[in-house]
This record gives sequence, structure tokens and C-alpha cells, in this order.
Amino acid sequence: MDSWSLGTVQWFNSEKGFGFIKADDIARVVFVDYRCIDMPGFKTLASGQRVAYRYRRTRSGPEAIYVRPLVPTGAVQGVTEQRSPSDAASAADACQSRGHQQVETMQ
Repeated sequence: MDSWSLGTVQWFNSEKGFGFIKADDIARVVFVDYRCIDMPGFKTLASGQRVAYRYRRTRSGPEAIYVRPLVPTGAVQGVTEQRSPSDAASAADACQSRGHQQVETMQ
């Protein structure tokens, strides 16, 4: 999809690094992987958080290719592990390796 969509995080597992966004514009939920979240540091989302995103359709359903939180999440309670800085630095490469395309950032 070329345009931005809006949605609300349905749930996100910070330890496993994935979750789902309830889309405003389609009837299904959208899968999201932490590597496609545009934020510094530990990449996570909070239930109920509003996000802007781009997605693609896959055989298993819509999958986010770029996610931008509209409001920062702040500290994540109950998380004892953090991903290494190399994971954060290679987020764009990781998304592209899964077949995702780089998109322009929102302005």
C-alpha cells in the first residue's frame, strides 16, 4: 500500500517482538514485527497506543512494513531483557530482508 493508515495497537508482546494493530480502515488486524517500528532504542508498542503504518497484503493477512507510534510508549514494565544495539541498528535491513520495501518517512 502506498498511503499511510491509522490504527490502535491491539496487543504487543515485547519479549517476543510482535503483535497486532487493529486497523481503522480495514476489518482485519495487521501483524507487526518489532523490526518495522520506527523509534529509537528498545522497539515496542503498548496496547491501546495509536500508530500510523504502511502495510502489505500477504497470504496470511495484512502485515505492517513500517510503523510509527503517534505517542511515545515510555518505559515498559516487566521487561527484563533488551535487544542488542546491533538489532536496533539493523532494523531497516531486517525488514527489507523479509521482502519489505523502504518507504519515505512522514513529514
